Amino acid sequence: STDGGDTRCFSQLLILEELMHRLEYDHGRPVRPCEFFHSITGVGAAGAIAVFLGVLGMTVAEATGAFIGICERVFGVEACNDKLRSERLGLEIKDVLEKLGVPSTTRLAGDIERSVGCRVSICYSSASIAGCRMFRNYQSKRSSYNPTIVEAVIACWATPGLFSSIFIGNGPQQEEIISAVNGFNNPTLQAVQEARELYGDNRALSALLSLGSG
Repeated sequence: STDGGDTRCFSQLLILEELMHRLEYDHGRPVRPCEFFHSITGVGAAGAIAVFLGVLGMTVAEATGAFIGICERVFGVEACNDKLRSERLGLEIKDVLEKLGVPSTTRLAGDIERSVGCRVSICYSSASIAGCRMFRNYQSKRSSYNPTIVEAVIACWATPGLFSSIFIGNGPQQEEIISAVNGFNNPTLQAVQEARELYGDNRALSALLSLGSG
């Protein structure tokens, strides 16, 4: 699981880089995170990292480059309000997808297979009802809206005060969404719950990695 922390989430990528280096040494070949981790859960800015690694199948180096570039162009501009920052974030995510040859309309689940079956869940909250909910790139017994990748990243990173909220869905089912960082900034429990529902209560847990952003 990966904690929220906006630009500080860069530290998670540094830790993960060291871990993947050791795995590659042991395996004698390059290893992408999506090949080693069966599932990844993220919140806030780390939700974007979870998408990069677990949905788009990036290496840590590729995800680091994409994340730093986004932070520089979204947060590096003075006199920028939350609405403008959200618009720029959306443009930056579209640019990342374009460079990978992925259409900006691609949905989180069902439209893309670049990550050898890695399961990604992203925490978000309703602007009107407290609690943590999930976007997923896989089928679950818990129903959830299937956003585009762009919508998913904007929603999970929609920290009040930094970014504006995002409206998803259509007609009467449209809902105002914000980040789940205020209350669920460490989604380890949510990651374990998702894994239990995915693989069953009797499946042994071999490794649980929780990356903070302190």
